Amino acid sequence: AKGKGPPPPSKGKSGPPPKGKGKAVAPLGGKSAKDDPAPLGRRILWKALDSEAVSDTIFGQMSELEGGGARRGGFVDMATLSKVFVKVKKKKEEDKEDGEKEKKPTKKELLDGKTATNMAIVFKGLKTPLEECLSGLLLLDSSKMGLDDIEKFSNVIPTDEIREKLKGYDGPMEELRDIEQNAMKVMKVPMASQRLRVLRVGHILSAAVRDVEENTTVMERAAKQCRASAKLRHVLWLTLLWGNQVNFGSSDKMVVRAITLESVLKLQDFKTAHDMTVNATHWLACHTLVNAPQHTDLAADMPDLSRALRISSESLDVALKAVSEEASFLEGEIKAPGRAEAYGETAMKQVETLHEQAASAHKRLTGRVETVGEFVRETARFVAYASNVSKSRLPKLEAFFEAVDKVAKLFDSAVMDVRRDSQKFAPLMQALKSAGEAQSETGATSVVSQQTGNGKDDKADVTSVAAEDKSPTPSGPLSKSPPPPPTVRKLPPKLPPKAKSPIPLRLAPPSDSGPAEGSGVGADKEERQAVGGSKEVSEDVPLREAASASMTSLSNGVKVGEGEEVAGQTEGAGPAGGG
Repeated sequence: AKGKGPPPPSKGKSGPPPKGKGKAVAPLGGKSAKDDPAPLGRRILWKALDSEAVSDTIFGQMSELEGGGARRGGFVDMATLSKVFVKVKKKKEEDKEDGEKEKKPTKKELLDGKTATNMAIVFKGLKTPLEECLSGLLLLDSSKMGLDDIEKFSNVIPTDEIREKLKGYDGPMEELRDIEQNAMKVMKVPMASQRLRVLRVGHILSAAVRDVEENTTVMERAAKQCRASAKLRHVLWLTLLWGNQVNFGSSDKMVVRAITLESVLKLQDFKTAHDMTVNATHWLACHTLVNAPQHTDLAADMPDLSRALRISSESLDVALKAVSEEASFLEGEIKAPGRAEAYGETAMKQVETLHEQAASAHKRLTGRVETVGEFVRETARFVAYASNVSKSRLPKLEAFFEAVDKVAKLFDSAVMDVRRDSQKFAPLMQALKSAGEAQSETGATSVVSQQTGNGKDDKADVTSVAAEDKSPTPSGPLSKSPPPPPTVRKLPPKLPPKAKSPIPLRLAPPSDSGPAEGSGVGADKEERQAVGGSKEVSEDVPLREAASASMTSLSNGVKVGEGEEVAGQTEGAGPAGGG
């Protein structure tokens, strides 16, 4: 059998030559890079192609005319290129005019390189000159050293190991490096660490007092706003009525007379059957827009609430503890033996003054925190934050503010939903509006009928009295004056019986002085009667039926015309709490 012959020789460029046998590749121009020095003192870092590969590239197809045109552009003027690209070497600053170098004297080194470098960085970063910092340390004058410099300076206080190295030197200071000289100056200040802490107390004491006072003021204002908010009372009272209607079929007997604050948050879980984006909170929003539009925007009624919920009880305790610890430290410095001589008379007076300020501030701030904390907890009990309102089960201060903030955001969000999608909530809005109007007409009719009956009796009384006093009246041309009017003794009208409020869902007006301790929403009998108590609510049959029907129609997806607007958003809406 015939075997396969060798493959035919390939056309085109041949493969790479064997290693060690090929010639060295010269750059374009035919000269080696080592033949001549660079005319400009440096070369362009490029890579030349193999001479055998040039013919297949754009460079192999260039004509002499094209290349010559580039050369005619002036690239060969080396004098001009030298002025632009040749670097001129500058003389060193150490060189003298005669060319000899100045020799620096050798400084003695007492510290290792790492320690010396770290200390040098700190000394260079001080905003206050070193001599002024040392003066502030000796006199305990906090005006000469800022808090940043105090924190940095604590890193250059010599340790025991560094002190031993510095104490062993007894030569001239000029022969040491700058870092050793500065370290020696700091080492000569007695009790430098304690002095730095005293200066730090002078800076942080005023800041700590200011922070605690500002935070407690914000919390106190927020608690007062929660306590006096008529909008918050409106939401809680409306939630109570709605819950009795849903859980027990009617609000006649008011089976539950008070609820916790966080019960309002449960309304968002009570969703309609056919639209999971609609819940009972939207019923509160629609009711408020129809009958009490002034009670929308609950968060605006408590402007300091957002700041108060960011203040934690732990932060106040930490601030008080820090002030207490600094006061104890200053007291220890005063009582420690030998401290008066070490500090000096002027510095010791500064220590005593700071101690009095710190002790007084701690006592005042502790009382302030306790007073405000108890007021916030009392407010939490008043708005029924938890079901167990005993003092042993009181919540943290910030937890109460967070709960109120959640209620405000939930209610305001529901109001925005209703305003944003008026057609979606139009059935519920119209049902609530119709219920309020029907109830108002019913109440007005009963009052008019009573007044009409009383008016007839008054008219009969006036007629009978006028008949008894009737007398002849002179007439004719000789009469000089008109006859006197008949004397009418008008009997006092009979007062109609007190009409029941046509709109039972009326908010309790906020008390100026605040409720008594232990009171909660719906807990006080007189307050329930003032805002339309259970007796009046029991006769609100049209309202309950309309509200129930409106929620049913809303859940079934009742459509409305495009031209309808959200009721209750214009002037002339019903009174607060109606419908």
